[in-house]
Amino acid sequence: MHPVNNPAGLKSRKIARKLKDIPQMYRKIYEQAVKGSKPAAIKAFCLECACWEKNEIVKCTAAACPLYAVRPFVKSHGKTKKN
Repeated sequence: MHPVNNPAGLKSRKIARKLKDIPQMYRKIYEQAVKGSKPAAIKAFCLECACWEKNEIVKCTAAACPLYAVRPFVKSHGKTKKN
């Protein structure tokens, strides 16, 4: 089957290509996200937005972002989330 006619194959190739640009320590989160994990998708999205800098998510000022209220790695109830 031609690659254009094989959406699953195209998706797999795009994911593999993108994984090469993701820092090694965050690749597992991205892989979980593309398999359907909603918490991992939020983490991966925020990490990518913050150039893969975890501390930049904590300092995020994009209050209009739909994910702002559920950002990972921010203090909650006086404790830092470990996720």
